Amino acid sequence: MLAVQTTFCGGRGKTRYRGTLLDFNQEKSSRVIVFEHWSNGVEWFLRDYVLDFYLKSLELLSWISRNHLDFIWTRDKDRFELKMATDSLLTSRPPWDDGSHSYGINNYAERAFLATLYCIIGVVGIVGNLFVMAAVLLSRKLQTATNVFIISLSVTDLLVSIVQPFQAVGLLGPNGWPLHPAICAIVGSIVVTAVSCSVLTLALIAINRYILITRSRKDYRRIYTPSKMALMVILSWMYPIVTLVVPQAAGQGKLGFDVNSRLCAWDFMHPIAYVYQILAGILSMVSFMLIVMSYTFIYRHVREHVRNTLATANKAKSSPSGPTPKKSQEKTEKVPPAKKEPGQKKEPGQKKVHKPTRLDITITKNLLYVICGFFMCVLPYTVLLFATTFVSSPGLISHVSSYLALVLVLDSCLNPIIYALKHPNFKIVFGCMVRCEFTRIPEPSRFLRRFLSSSTLTDNDNEARSRQSNTETSLSGMHTSSC
Repeated sequence: MLAVQTTFCGGRGKTRYRGTLLDFNQEKSSRVIVFEHWSNGVEWFLRDYVLDFYLKSLELLSWISRNHLDFIWTRDKDRFELKMATDSLLTSRPPWDDGSHSYGINNYAERAFLATLYCIIGVVGIVGNLFVMAAVLLSRKLQTATNVFIISLSVTDLLVSIVQPFQAVGLLGPNGWPLHPAICAIVGSIVVTAVSCSVLTLALIAINRYILITRSRKDYRRIYTPSKMALMVILSWMYPIVTLVVPQAAGQGKLGFDVNSRLCAWDFMHPIAYVYQILAGILSMVSFMLIVMSYTFIYRHVREHVRNTLATANKAKSSPSGPTPKKSQEKTEKVPPAKKEPGQKKEPGQKKVHKPTRLDITITKNLLYVICGFFMCVLPYTVLLFATTFVSSPGLISHVSSYLALVLVLDSCLNPIIYALKHPNFKIVFGCMVRCEFTRIPEPSRFLRRFLSSSTLTDNDNEARSRQSNTETSLSGMHTSSC
């Protein structure tokens, strides 16, 4: 049975239903809240018509009979629900639908503009994130614990980038989603999973930098073992799949084409869509708070470290037997002093705190750019999720959602650009890759060494064969001339 899809967008609170609903109160006149139907790519959306209930029923029944459709009417308390009993396709609009009450972006030029931007983001994101993965594969210097999460983040961004052309298809379709609904459901699942996983991964990155900067190396290595890091990455992927995708795929919600935003995600008009919107919003907010707390503690720790370094340097300058100011400054820059006063003995059981190097601080600062860029893209859409739950203004929200969704996916191509411009190690490796100077990549990985050795052997073989061929040619020429 194929149910006609509709939405309740007014009247009694913010309740949402499925089916065609005619709200009435046993009186002669009533308010038709919503009529929405899409079948075979045809969309109609109608809202807030105040007409005579009986006249409306006659018009609806007349329209049904003209289209030769078979419907089932059910009544539940104070509403009628209309379900289609066959897979018949609609061939004409209802007589009262003039198209003036559609929500979302109806201007084709505007939709084409958005579709073009989605495609550009997709192409840039695919190329950029493949570069990030290749850089980590080629350089052992980039194969760090933090970059395990960077790779996971790049995979999510790559998946989001790959499905952007499908979002463009939905925007350009004159009558909605033109392909099989299962394709849109898969695209929606990928988007929901990847974006949610990105939020969790950035929180894991912030916690990783906090532990690296503020704890000892021993503690860091104990926490970030390969097995524990693999578990963290798996959980960051499984959480959105289990909480946001599997229930909707099982029928508790709907993943697919949203007729308002004309994008593949989940159906925001489903009766329990607000549950997933709240879950996604809470996930973003909690991750944001963890990130803010982690970087606040990092800032305080680094500031205290700098103060202690300067205090020790000043004492060394004022000491008669101390080194010269210039040498003392160089020494403190290379090996930062501990927090305890000079000459103070280490207490028993006192843990040695890791002294952050300049490289640690630089990488942490640049990863902060990545996190800030992500939340600048994600937070507006998170606010929209809460707005669609608590604000009854579907016309404005559905129009804005298409643009905020574009800002949301913009982050998928933003991270590689930040790495290329700001991250010291990625910047060097990217430059070598672009110039095809693979021999100059710092600390080449085993894979790259094998590749370079095999290519060197191939070049040597080709050169030897060329020399042998030239020798044989010259000998043949000498033999011919002697004859």
